[in-house]
Amino acid sequence: MKTTSIKDILYEPPGPRIRRLTATATAFSLVLLAALAALIVRQFYVTGQLSPRYWNFFARATTWRFLGQGLAGTMKAALSLGMRDGQVFSLVVFPQALRYVVPALIAELVIVLKDTTFAYVVNYADLMQNAKVLISNYDALLPVYLVVSVIYILINFLLNQASVALARRGKERGL
Repeated sequence: MKTTSIKDILYEPPGPRIRRLTATATAFSLVLLAALAALIVRQFYVTGQLSPRYWNFFARATTWRFLGQGLAGTMKAALSLGMRDGQVFSLVVFPQALRYVVPALIAELVIVLKDTTFAYVVNYADLMQNAKVLISNYDALLPVYLVVSVIYILINFLLNQASVALARRGKERGL
């Protein structure tokens, strides 16, 4: 006699039609993601981001040797303390990676905001359109552009201060 569990009552396995639909949707999603990745790589190529001058640093054996020796030494030290592999990663390697990666990621966010079209897409068009309307209505070119520049400087300053505070807090906590 088969016992019925709550799982058997609440969950019915998908039939052949739903399995086909799921497989089709998965294949379509993978093709879409591959096309998106190809477009991104193409855009990197067009803008020169795949130039060897940006990637030569990672091709040097000394770079990989340095990184490998540092990681191997850290792992040996943690293993010599009697930690298991999972503990080494969760208590030693991952916190150190966070300590070094998070400030760099925030610095990259500041760069993205300052130098790329992200700022243009998010803020620039609206703010500049409003500035043009104000200039045409009040004939105040210099004051309007001065206020717009102060707004952008303030946004970048606040983002920079947030990154400094986050880095300081990470150092205080020992991350």
